[in-house]
Amino acid sequence: MSEFGEYLRDLLRGFGPIELRRMFGGQGVYRDGLMFALVVDDVVYLKADERTVADFERAGCPPFEYVRQGEIARLAYHRMPDAALEDTGEAVRWARLAFDAALRAQAARHAREAARAARAAAKPAATRKAGAKQPSAKNPAAKNPAAKKPAAKKPAAKKPAATKSGAKKPAARKAASGPTR
Repeated sequence: MSEFGEYLRDLLRGFGPIELRRMFGGQGVYRDGLMFALVVDDVVYLKADERTVADFERAGCPPFEYVRQGEIARLAYHRMPDAALEDTGEAVRWARLAFDAALRAQAARHAREAARAARAAAKPAATRKAGAKQPSAKNPAAKNPAAKKPAAKKPAAKKPAATKSGAKKPAARKAASGPTR
């Protein structure tokens, strides 16, 4: 672990055990398997949401930004206040705000997934299958496949007739449709 990682672990000791995991160009900071902060170039960014973003803005903490495909991308993480890097109590207070924001984001994600699953389960089974025929008054066979009429049989191919000698006659050629020479 880096020297800064050890410093951060000591700083947040009152918050509980944290884990730092390498990701992209930095590290994710996790508690109980939930990421609530990230560290890039020894700068700590904490998770923010609609409830806490104003606190970060009042403290003068800019959001984490990076360039992606020539555009500036902004994540829901804000820089930890400098004062919190010097005071364990402040660091723990800001970490709790970030962890609570991460918990709310996780709960919202689970609620969206549950709603999506409920909508999918509410659909009739036939509509979930791609290309399945729907039963209708016009198409009763879709309700009862046994009601379908049997397909008409194709006539059997004729066998070439045999000659008196038992040899088969050559098949007759069809005349060409164009002019003959």
